[in-house]
Amino acid sequence: MKKIIKLTESDLTRIIERVISESELMIAPYKIQAVNGLLKITNTSTSKSIKYRLEKTLVGFRKSLYVESLDENKMVVSVAGIKQDVMIIKEKLKMFLSKNFGKDEVTYKTEDGSTVYFVKVG
Repeated sequence: MKKIIKLTESDLTRIIERVISESELMIAPYKIQAVNGLLKITNTSTSKSIKYRLEKTLVGFRKSLYVESLDENKMVVSVAGIKQDVMIIKEKLKMFLSKNFGKDEVTYKTEDGSTVYFVKVG
């Protein structure tokens, strides 16, 4: 049996805003968002935004990681349809961004010792 649910415009707006806010992370002064598989990083003090594609070496080749979502604790990425949760350590990420924000390509070492490349898009 199907049910029809009626939503007002304000209900729909609240739902959309909640979904959008669940896909962003604030690490002052940076706002990090998952946008179309990329990371959009905005320096809120200068309003400068940069999109980065994440890449990782798999079987000798660099592959793009699709950023599904992120929140305060983790980022969900996928490659070839396989999803993986990546834990976020805010202090380490803030230090990384303060040194590297705006560069064309940056190497980031994860806690498990693997290398992730931040490649500037556009």
